[in-house]
Amino acid sequence: MTDRRGVFEYILGGETDTRLLNVRVFSDKEKKLVYAKQTAETTKKGVSNCPLCAVGHDANARRVCGESASSAFGFAPAQTPRLRPPARRGILGSMNENITKRNELLAAKVIRGLASRNMEGFYAADRDAALRQALALIPEGSKVTMGGGMSAREIGLVDALKNGPYEFLDRDAATDKRAAMLAAYDADVFLSGANAITEDGVLVNIDGNANRVSAIAQGPRKVLFIVGMNKVCCDVDAALKRARNVAAPINAQRFGLSTPCAKTGSCMDCKSPDTICCQFLVTRFSHHPGRIQVVLVNDDLGF
Repeated sequence: MTDRRGVFEYILGGETDTRLLNVRVFSDKEKKLVYAKQTAETTKKGVSNCPLCAVGHDANARRVCGESASSAFGFAPAQTPRLRPPARRGILGSMNENITKRNELLAAKVIRGLASRNMEGFYAADRDAALRQALALIPEGSKVTMGGGMSAREIGLVDALKNGPYEFLDRDAATDKRAAMLAAYDADVFLSGANAITEDGVLVNIDGNANRVSAIAQGPRKVLFIVGMNKVCCDVDAALKRARNVAAPINAQRFGLSTPCAKTGSCMDCKSPDTICCQFLVTRFSHHPGRIQVVLVNDDLGF
């Protein structure tokens, strides 16, 4: 498990929908790399590379275990999760339905708030519906690009654009990253996630290089947000706290940055050279009607 998002919905829903779980299965290549690194570090210290053997006081305390000993490097063989039989329909099923119903009602409120701010909102019942809705909003032949967000990838939108009748500008594959970032300002559609969104339709985002927040503010003809319902906050203050204390620490860890939040898990209001909290963008209104579109998804997406 890479995080706890979706676990409660999974349990309350009868433990049947494994899509709610964020489970990472490691490849053989990743296992070998981590095994080699851990073995080198423990050998230098004169202890076993197996955490169970290392706590002993006999010969095993310095034993070097082979790759097959998965406990030595913290990986278990890739297996299909063993699930208990589906729970009977009753309070668990009802609670899961209530989560969905709550999200539908809350999304309707957010969409009304967006409309009052010259922005458009849409609600998708699941990731597949979100993908269909997003593609319906992107005309064929459009020049599309994005920042480094996860939500568009998680619903399959990036793959669909790469393989469909669109001109997708892949920043990650570009040899000239700066040129790829600058090209975003002339794109037909810029894809983005949101660090947070308020119940009345205000979008909150934090950025390090500012390529994402600057493109949201001005440049691309359209900005299309893919936002999980886990990002909805009661007001701007709560949204800023979520962006700084949830999204920023996780992203700092994801990028391997040396920031206080990456070590503590919460914002320390730092001025670290690695900080990604350089620019704060609060989008409360759009001068161009419909330029900003938001697809709210009945799921936990991104960070």
